[in-house]
Amino acid sequence: PVNEVYTFWRHLANLPKFMSHLKSVEEKGAGLSHWVAQGPSGIGSLSWDAKLLVDYKDRQLSWQSQPGSTIENAGKVVFKQRGSNGTEVDVTISYHAPFGDAGEAAAHLLNPVFERIVKSDIESLKAYLETTHEVKL
Repeated sequence: PVNEVYTFWRHLANLPKFMSHLKSVEEKGAGLSHWVAQGPSGIGSLSWDAKLLVDYKDRQLSWQSQPGSTIENAGKVVFKQRGSNGTEVDVTISYHAPFGDAGEAAAHLLNPVFERIVKSDIESLKAYLETTHEVKL
């Protein structure tokens, strides 16, 4: 059900459970969080702080990285009830790669890879929630 999917996602520390590129997400309070992701090909790591901008219970979450972040990014997740026990999850993520024009050029080439990663992460979320009998907070 949508409330379980929203609740699971809203507890940001759960995100690395199904997002393969994330090492950790730590909530700092007041809508602020610290994110750590694995670097490309598992080399190194990247970290940034983000702020939750929209939190509509069981409907939508959106965030934006804070000034000075290694990777400028923003995103939105919309949750829609489908039937009595199903949820549609629509994810939109935008980012600006580090390292100026060279980073942006590389990111443009890697966009299809990032899109596949996000789709895979959503499939992992589905599998995780369908095999877990309760939402763990």
